[in-house]
Amino acid sequence: MLNTDIRLDEPSAASATRKRLGQYMTPTDVAFFLVDLMPEQDDTDITLLDPGAGQGALTTAFIKKWTSQRPRRHLAVDAVEIDKRQHGMLVKNLSSLPQDQLLTLGTRREDFILSALKSDKKYSHIILNPPYARIDSKSPQAKLLRQQGLPSTNLYSAFLSISIKSLAANGSLVALVPRSFCNGKYYKPLRDLILHETSIHHIHLFESRTDTFKSDGVIQENIAIVLRKRTQAQNVSLSTSKAKNLSLSSLTVRPFQEIVRKGDDMRVIRLPLHQDCETSRLEPLIVKHRLSDLGLSASTGPIVDFRNRRQLRLTPTQASVPLIHSYHIQSHNLCWPLITNGKKNALVLTNKNAKNVLKPGYYIAIRRFSSKEQYHRIVANPVEAIGPPFLNGVSFENHVNYITTALTEMDRELCWGLTAYLNTDHADRAFRDISGSTQVNVSDLKILDFPPLEDLRRFGIELLKLGSVSPVNSELAVKNVLSTIHGHPIN
Repeated sequence: MLNTDIRLDEPSAASATRKRLGQYMTPTDVAFFLVDLMPEQDDTDITLLDPGAGQGALTTAFIKKWTSQRPRRHLAVDAVEIDKRQHGMLVKNLSSLPQDQLLTLGTRREDFILSALKSDKKYSHIILNPPYARIDSKSPQAKLLRQQGLPSTNLYSAFLSISIKSLAANGSLVALVPRSFCNGKYYKPLRDLILHETSIHHIHLFESRTDTFKSDGVIQENIAIVLRKRTQAQNVSLSTSKAKNLSLSSLTVRPFQEIVRKGDDMRVIRLPLHQDCETSRLEPLIVKHRLSDLGLSASTGPIVDFRNRRQLRLTPTQASVPLIHSYHIQSHNLCWPLITNGKKNALVLTNKNAKNVLKPGYYIAIRRFSSKEQYHRIVANPVEAIGPPFLNGVSFENHVNYITTALTEMDRELCWGLTAYLNTDHADRAFRDISGSTQVNVSDLKILDFPPLEDLRRFGIELLKLGSVSPVNSELAVKNVLSTIHGHPIN
């Protein structure tokens, strides 16, 4: 078998070029896995586009599968690669394939964005592992993308957008891309394009970053998305693999309305991969309210350490306010002040930073970053900024998100009830449906669903009886409330 996962052994030159161009090589097993995701079609002839082809892993895998098919149709390949060294390996690898009268191989060394946006050519099949790097907003590529109505901030979203435009009617596309485009305002134009011009056929989640893409040090959650150039089908296939052995993937089929909810103005692409054993428990609750519906808001702490060094203090003073940092949130316990290892606990008030100080009251603090090993992505704690030493207010450091009042008054019961819900397995699963990052973004919190205020307050009353906000107590508080609603114990 052709080695399609060749590594250039010149870190000083090749690695620097790969970093500049945002290149991440496709492992051989992943290449064949992606090809197997491609839906069967009845085209008379096949035209294949591989933009950002690298050394030809995806094209080679596609050709090998095509070779084994009977009857075979003519296959015309168009593999595009901008990097001179990668293109050389691409030509070498494809040239080493057995000659076939039904196979036409074409390789081009050029900028895919600049060339494809000036072409009207359509393809029956497109397969890609696009580069990942920011696009300079002043570059010719960015300018041309804007002119074509395809604004993009990253190479991968630009490649995917152009590929969708280059797909023929009823054609199929398979792309290996970061999951980050599935939510957030920056990638909404891409989601709009996907949902307007294609049908989402299948999404596969690579849950393991360390096994599947170990050689490139990939830290983002990646997906394979399969699109077809036709109206949206009623159901979407979802699958996931947790280890390098991709044959152990689990598969489920979900209604499209669970993937993109009707009436969602942000058109978030959700991945409800986990069969939710909590669903029956939550039937008595209407878990469909966003924070804004509840009169609440989420924000990121405004205090950035290095910009406020002169105002940070180890110990609180009368001229300071408590500063809540991520290290104060430990195992669902708020440990403030933390007088150890030079930890900063207070912010001296000045005219300049006064706007970043919140009035005394109740808040929910949430770590912005979680480790991969953490059981829950969301780690929430109530902050009761009432009385001394909070008479002058409270502030949050930039590694902490916080939930506060917008219209609804935040009382103690609601504060603890929100915390209880956020620390449950159900909230964690709901969060994982919309986010593939270990970072908890405010934008994610804003689209997360919550029970109504009256139920959240009931959670809070129950959690206050239990005395702490651990995940075990949070689950128990919710179960106790639901047991009351059901009229019998909830397991």
